[in-house]
Amino acid sequence: MTPAPSFQDVTRPLCERLGIAPLDESRQSIALAIDEGLTVGLLGHQEGFMIVIAEIATLVDPGDAQRLLPLLTANQFTAEHPALIGAVEPESGRFSLWTRLRLTELDEPALMVLFDRVLAAASSVRDWLQEPLTSGPALPGVELRA
Repeated sequence: MTPAPSFQDVTRPLCERLGIAPLDESRQSIALAIDEGLTVGLLGHQEGFMIVIAEIATLVDPGDAQRLLPLLTANQFTAEHPALIGAVEPESGRFSLWTRLRLTELDEPALMVLFDRVLAAASSVRDWLQEPLTSGPALPGVELRA
């Protein structure tokens, strides 16, 4: 039986693509500042799993239904695997988009697709949060999948 891949093994190709040093065995996370408004983290703290989380710097007022309703609506069921889940921290108003996948499902192409998908979806939400609200369609063309 082939041993399960480690978090470090799975993330090595992404580190190479991004030009950062591969993780040593003691590190279980990668934090990437994409720009001033978006950070993406890869977490390997849960044995056998990777969590990918994108945090958006633009705050969401937890009482602002015009902003929250489109975000919650985009959190709908999707047949795409893995599902991307959006959440707003009630105290801070910080929006995050995350997913979790077994390390055994993440070969190099799958990790690249997942990373690009989370980044694209989070970038779309970030851009939308920075726009002034209009009476038009909320979050046009944006779903929490890319």
